[in-house]
Amino acid sequence: MSKQFFPTKMQGTNLQVAKYINVRGQVWRSYFGRTRKTRLRRAGSLHHQDLITVERSAYLDIGFPSGTRLRLMEKTQAIIEYWNPADTNSPVYVNILMGNFELIKQGQRGKVFIIKDRHLFSPAHRPKDKVFVLRLDSSKLGLAKTDKQLVKKALNRPVDTSNKVLPPSTIQSGKTTTLTNKYIEDVITSQKKNFQRCQANAIRKMGKVKGTVLVGFTIQPQGKIKDVKILQTSINNQQLTDCLISVFKICRFQKFTGAPIVRSYPLSFE
Repeated sequence: MSKQFFPTKMQGTNLQVAKYINVRGQVWRSYFGRTRKTRLRRAGSLHHQDLITVERSAYLDIGFPSGTRLRLMEKTQAIIEYWNPADTNSPVYVNILMGNFELIKQGQRGKVFIIKDRHLFSPAHRPKDKVFVLRLDSSKLGLAKTDKQLVKKALNRPVDTSNKVLPPSTIQSGKTTTLTNKYIEDVITSQKKNFQRCQANAIRKMGKVKGTVLVGFTIQPQGKIKDVKILQTSINNQQLTDCLISVFKICRFQKFTGAPIVRSYPLSFE
C-alpha cells in the first residue's frame, strides 16, 4: 500500500468530514497507520483521515455536507480527508486504495473528489484517458560518471524559476474556456530538468530513489497553479516531495475563461 501524505501537525484531528448512513455487512473504521479498528453499525460520523475497510458481500453509503452520496463497494479500502483540514469548507478527498465505488447522488460540484488508479476526478466524471506518467530514470542523471565536486555544485543549484507559458499554438488559438490535457502535460513535462534536480538531490542523501509520487493541483484561470499536494507516494522522503511541490508551483499556463481545473499527475522515479 502506498504511503499517504498526512502532515504531522494534522494527525490525530477529529474533524467530521461526512456521515455513514447505510451499512450492510462488515465495515470497519480505523485511523490510518493504526491497527485498532472498530466496526461501523447503523449510522454515524466519519472524520478526517479515517481508513474505511469494506469486507466481502458488504457496502457502505456515505453522505457529504455538499449533498453528494457515495457507496463504497465490497472489498474496498479508502481514506477520507479534507484537502485543507484548517478549512471545513475545503473539498473532501476519498482515496480509493483498493476496490470501487458508486455515485448515488451528485451534490454541489467541486466539493468531493475521488483519488483512484493515479487519477484525481469528480465522482460523476470517471476518467477514460490513459494516465500520463512522467518517468525519471536515475541512470540518465550521469551521477556516477561525473566528478563528485561537479555533481555537488550542480545539485545545489536552485530550482529554475524562469518558467514560461508554452506558445498558444500548442492549444486552440484565441481565448479558451479550458486547457487540453495534452497542453497541461506539455507544460509539466517542460519542467523535467527541475524534477531531475529534485531526484538527484534525494539520491545524494538516500543512495537511491525509486517509486511513484502522485501530485494533485488546481490550475487557476489566470494560468497559475495553487493547492499543490502530494496525494500518494511510495517514496518516504520529505525533501523530495517538498522539492516536487516547489516545481509544480512555478508552472505557468495560458489564461482561460472557464472554471479552475483540478488535476493529478504521477511522477515515476526509476
